[in-house]
Amino acid sequence: MDIQQAMNINLSFVVQAVLFILFTVFLNYILIKPYTKVIKEREERAKENLSSANELKERAKEMLLEAEKILNEARLEAQKILEEARIEAEKVKNEIISKAESEFEAQLQSKAREIQSILEEEKKKLAEKSSQLASELKSKILREVA
Repeated sequence: MDIQQAMNINLSFVVQAVLFILFTVFLNYILIKPYTKVIKEREERAKENLSSANELKERAKEMLLEAEKILNEARLEAQKILEEARIEAEKVKNEIISKAESEFEAQLQSKAREIQSILEEEKKKLAEKSSQLASELKSKILREVA
């Protein structure tokens, strides 16, 4: 009976081993492989998202550099325009001042000529008046002396 008992143990051991292997294969196909597949897919998606995020980050850096370049160019252009406007304003100011000075000078000369002519007329009138007064005075003096 020892041999039969030993064979029964071995046979039950073999059956248990076969069942264990079948259970392991069953678990492998039903649980482990799908779970592993899901984990691999998640890792791949995570890698893709990380790669995409890095690409977007690099693109954002490039766009930021480009924006800064455009902004600097715009600043330089604005400074150039302001400088040109300042120079143009200075020219216009000088032209206006020059024109105003020439107009003032022309008006001053015109008024000086007017005053000079009025002065000459008044001198003539004064000379006539003084001649007339001198004549009248002479006549009065001659009448009183005579």
